[in-house]
Amino acid sequence: MHRLLPLLLILLPIGAPQPADGALRPPCDEAAIPAFPAADEPPAVAVWQESELRQAHWSPSDCLRWSGTTRLAGAIAGTFTFAAGMDGLLDRIGAFSHYRLIPYWSNSRRVWEPLTLEAGLVASATSSPTERDLRAADFVPGRAYAYFEVDRAGRTTYQLTVRERGPERAVLAIENTSSIRFAFLPLFDSSALQSVIFLERRGPDLWQYFQAMRAGEGASLLALSNPGSYVNRLTAFYRYVASRPDPREKAKGR
Repeated sequence: MHRLLPLLLILLPIGAPQPADGALRPPCDEAAIPAFPAADEPPAVAVWQESELRQAHWSPSDCLRWSGTTRLAGAIAGTFTFAAGMDGLLDRIGAFSHYRLIPYWSNSRRVWEPLTLEAGLVASATSSPTERDLRAADFVPGRAYAYFEVDRAGRTTYQLTVRERGPERAVLAIENTSSIRFAFLPLFDSSALQSVIFLERRGPDLWQYFQAMRAGEGASLLALSNPGSYVNRLTAFYRYVASRPDPREKAKGR
């Protein structure tokens, strides 16, 4: 991990990884780890291997609602200005069909590529077969939605659950509901890849975004071998939600 992160810091203008004297802590009743940066500064990002979590005597905060073994954990914390309010942010998160436009730096292929090739709602008895996206009004506490993503590993289904939703704060939980494989090699069993997104208003147009993720029991050694991939994915999705500038344009200007 320590060999990968310096290169990532060159390729992606993200915040420095956090020191090892603390471990993942979401913004529930205590100060978050990693800590939130100042407004519109690069986000802070961190990844912890299972051994580092044990060394820190870490256990997941109750508000994450995670149980079982955590093989790897990561988090990103950002503070940004956004004028369209909570509805605008939830519209962006629910626009699965736009995920293919999110630029993601592939650490293994050394190229920019789409975060997904295709994504959308899974058709159900209560949805139209042509519906692809969620809208802000769909984010009702207690509701859960199935959606899919297609990438080079194939098609994976996920469940997005709305835990909280108000004008000032929203909490969304996501986990894979199908196994994830790559070239016939197992990466994650069902429910082994989980994340929780916290969105909170801190001023008239000022927002904080915190995403915690983990690879749990059922994550293969292959899935744990490249922590840089988690850093890049967390950063790519944060940039999209916060409407940050396309990093490819900055790379061209160097």
